[in-house]
Amino acid sequence: MGLIDDKYAMLGGDHGFLGPPKSPGEDFGRGRRRRYAFGEIRLDPTADPKEAFEVHGAILDHLRTVESPKDPWFPTSDELMTRDGAGRISYFDGAAIVWRKDLGAFAVQGAIYNKWVRIGGVRSAVGYPISDEHASTPPTRRSTFEHGVIDWPGHDWRAFAVHGPILAAWQSPQGASLGGVLTDETPAADGSRFTRFEHGLIRWTKATGAVIVP
Repeated sequence: MGLIDDKYAMLGGDHGFLGPPKSPGEDFGRGRRRRYAFGEIRLDPTADPKEAFEVHGAILDHLRTVESPKDPWFPTSDELMTRDGAGRISYFDGAAIVWRKDLGAFAVQGAIYNKWVRIGGVRSAVGYPISDEHASTPPTRRSTFEHGVIDWPGHDWRAFAVHGPILAAWQSPQGASLGGVLTDETPAADGSRFTRFEHGLIRWTKATGAVIVP
């Protein structure tokens, strides 16, 4: 428990925001943890470098709903402020849990998480998550965000973001026939933007708005 004890001391011990211990150190999945009055410190001994991190508050509450008891998530950071200063985030191996006061806490993981990070995270066109990853139709995995969605078709590691007027057109009754998304929104030489789907595309211009092209 040395690294966990060191972390606890660094955070202020009994007088820090985690409060006094509620349990002795315990094995937890592939790692170790100790629970405190207002949070936990977890250690993944397979990580390099080995370092213990804290989880607390609404992010910890949500973590307990998304992780499996047989395969718990281990943090790779303490809780941090989001890049826009409006929320809080804790990073895990290939995932994050993000909290904002008006939205609550939600997990982003796997290929969808990787895509979200690449396009700018909370500062991207889709913004903060407002759902955990869930099944969607056509057969795919989806996370819903403030201003869009990121879909993962499941057949490779590519996930695609759809947002704005193109998303609205795709979610209309006419857009249902287009099927799953195949590309991100892409700029064209004529100033338009388009997203390709299984059975067509949606093209947007300032003059026409979003137009479905079967």
